[in-house]
Amino acid sequence: MADWLFMILFVVFLFLLKFFLTDKAPKLHVTNNSKIKIVTAKCGTFKQRYTPTFWCFPGHPMTVVSALMRYLLRQDYPYEREVLTTPDGGCVSIDWARGRNDNKSNSSGNPPVIIFLSGITNSSKAAYLIKHVHHFLEKGWICACYVYRGADHTEVKTPILYYGSFYNDLELIVQHVRTEYPKSPICVMGVSLGGMITFNSLCRSQVVKREVSAITCLSMPWNPFVSCRDIHSGINYYLFNMPISASLKQLATKHVKVLAGLGINQKLLDQLHTIKGYDQNVVAKMGGYETCEDYYADAGPVFKLDLIEKPVLAINARDDPFSSPAGFPSQLEMDKCTSPIALLEYNFGGHMGFASNWLASDIITCPIVSEFFENVIYYDQNQAVSA
Repeated sequence: MADWLFMILFVVFLFLLKFFLTDKAPKLHVTNNSKIKIVTAKCGTFKQRYTPTFWCFPGHPMTVVSALMRYLLRQDYPYEREVLTTPDGGCVSIDWARGRNDNKSNSSGNPPVIIFLSGITNSSKAAYLIKHVHHFLEKGWICACYVYRGADHTEVKTPILYYGSFYNDLELIVQHVRTEYPKSPICVMGVSLGGMITFNSLCRSQVVKREVSAITCLSMPWNPFVSCRDIHSGINYYLFNMPISASLKQLATKHVKVLAGLGINQKLLDQLHTIKGYDQNVVAKMGGYETCEDYYADAGPVFKLDLIEKPVLAINARDDPFSSPAGFPSQLEMDKCTSPIALLEYNFGGHMGFASNWLASDIITCPIVSEFFENVIYYDQNQAVSA
C-alpha cells in the first residue's frame, strides 16, 4: 500500500512540476512600429509553449548544464576559414558553413546569408552556435561565423580585441559578405556580448543599416550596469564571473605585447579578478573611454532604442543570471519607441540555455530565429514588388 501511495504522490509531483514549468506562451513586447507588428504577428513559434528540462531549471543550472550537455553531444562543423585584413591593419576571421550552397553562383538562386556572433569567450565552435548553423544549413542558408580578434587562433596585430560597442569588424564582414553574395538577403544573429555588438552595429554603421535585413539578439544584456551588478553578486561571482574573467585575462595575456602600447602590462593583468576590472583596465583603454561606466553607457542597447532602423528580435529569459529583467526595456519605453524592435520574454531559459529535451542538449531558439528572419525577408520582398 505504501508503495502505491508513493507512486501516486510521485506522479502528482511530476504533473505539478510540469504544470508549473509550462508557460502558456512567452510574452511578446513590441514597439509602436507597424512593420515589427506585422512581422511578429505571423511568427507562430512566438506563441508556442516552452517547458524547460525539468531536472536542470531554473536559470543557474539551466545555463551551466545545457552548455555542458551540448558540448558533450555536439556535432562539429568543418568550417572553411577566411581571414580578412581590417582597415587598421588587424585581422578578423570568418568561418564559413555553406553546406549545399557551396557555390556562389549556385542553381538555388540567391540563398540568404546569416552572420553569427558568439558570446564573450566563445567562437564558431560554441555548441549553441553549431546547433543554429546546422538548422540554417538545413533550410538552405549560407552561414558566416564572425571570429573575434584573438579568438580561436585569430592573429592580433593591433592593440584591440573586441567589446560590446566595437562594431568596425562586423561592418567589414557585412561588406565582404555583400561583395561575395551581391543579391542575397543578409541577417545577423548575436549571442550575449555578440548581441550587444550586433545591436550597436545596427545603430551606428551605415553599411550594416543599408545591407542587413534584420538582426536577432539572444540573451543580450540590455543594460550593462544591471548586468555588471548581476554577475558580480552572490553565487554568480563564483559561478560565472571568475571563469569568464580568467578567460579574458588569459586572452589579454596572450597578446600583452601588442596591448602594451595602451599601458596594459602583465602586472596589471595579474591583478584582475572580475569582469568589471577587465572592462575598466582593458576594454576602456581599447575603446578610448575614461572609465568602464562610460563604456557601459555607450554600449548599452537599452539606451539607444530610437537609433534602430531595421527589425530587431531580442530573446531573453527572466531567470538569466547574466541579465535580470531590471535591465530590460520597460513597456513604457517600448510603447514610446517607433523603431522596429520586438522582445520575446520567457520566464525560464537561463543564459543561452532554453533546453527542453530530457538530455538538456537541444535549444528552442533555432526555429524562432529562422521564422523571424524569413518573415522579414518575405515582407521586404512584397514591399519591393508593390513599389
